[in-house]
Amino acid sequence: MVRSDVVPAGYVSVLADAKKAIQNARTKAALAVNSELIELYWHLGV
Repeated sequence: MVRSDVVPAGYVSVLADAKKAIQNARTKAALAVNSELIELYWHLGV
């Protein structure tokens, strides 16, 4: 539970948005790396 007298108004929403943006960036980065590795392995014939 979040105490409203300690946490500024809107903080929970901003934090949730930041967490979502970080997760989306991590997913995008992982997909890019996987794509590059697949291309490399294809080129090497592995």
